[in-house]
Amino acid sequence: MTTYKGIRGFTIQSLASDPSNLTTGQIWYNTTSTVIKGYASIGAAWSSGGDLNTGRGNGSGYGTTSAGMAASGSGPQPAAEEMKTETYDGTSWTQAANSVIYQKTSAGASGTTTAALMFGAGTPNSAIQSYDGTSWSDPGHDMNTGRMGMGSGGGPGGQTASIASGGWEPGLSSLTETYNGSTWTEVNNCNTARVYIASAYGSPQTTALIFGGQSTSWPATPNQVDLTEQWNGTCWTEVNDMNGIRSEAGSFGISTGAMAVAGYRGFPAGLIDEVEQYDGTSWTEVADVSAPRSYSICSGSVTEGFSAGGSPGGLAVTEEWADPNFSTVTFTAS
Repeated sequence: MTTYKGIRGFTIQSLASDPSNLTTGQIWYNTTSTVIKGYASIGAAWSSGGDLNTGRGNGSGYGTTSAGMAASGSGPQPAAEEMKTETYDGTSWTQAANSVIYQKTSAGASGTTTAALMFGAGTPNSAIQSYDGTSWSDPGHDMNTGRMGMGSGGGPGGQTASIASGGWEPGLSSLTETYNGSTWTEVNNCNTARVYIASAYGSPQTTALIFGGQSTSWPATPNQVDLTEQWNGTCWTEVNDMNGIRSEAGSFGISTGAMAVAGYRGFPAGLIDEVEQYDGTSWTEVADVSAPRSYSICSGSVTEGFSAGGSPGGLAVTEEWADPNFSTVTFTAS
């Protein structure tokens, strides 16, 4: 009979608590919980979280699955409903202070749940507003060119160092502007003008990453792109393309670890549920979300993130992404 000692070269240990410095395949008996445990790869996956109180998409996301925020957006509600901010504790969403400017459609975003920045959006407009963890305010530092559907970034320091590129003015734009906490400055354009761009919002201003989007107006066949561009603090460089074209995708991460979540593809455009992950060099298809959608409100990292709301119809669903690589698992008798 095959035994664990014969396979691994040692017997199962009996321990009062789970060990540290675990190795793959290690198994032990926890005498406190009276269960057999092991350490193994469990892979990456999406799981269900708590629904938004106000279903919407096209808003701005901040934070993590255990301390997240969804601000503004668009859905079937009147304007006052679309200015709502909700915070997430990993289980449920709680109403916070409303935004002070109506920025419902694809605003740029950067910062954190206690120091957030939101800029531009539908009409389009050039307004910005900041959040201090309690309330939103208008600092009066408008962008030079009002746009919606931009790629953006700035990471945790976004209130004093953000970037916005591309969008719709009206008309497809390749303009890039950087923000230093008081002034927007026009810098080198991105290589391909487009709108409804996904971004690695967590990236610092100097290492921004934008991907996907629409590069032509309807009725181009199709009008979405798979392009990825990286900012080095001075100019944009096209890097490896995504595996599939898409626009209106949810997104999160940094330039060396980004996620593109669902969106639109093809002509006429169809909603997709596919998710791709970027490792700083190439894109890989990973686990899909539970249903096709676009404009979901996202934030986080490639190991922990969330996708909340979206279209069609002002969705309220939240899904949490987890890629722990390896985790403690409990064995049960069969």
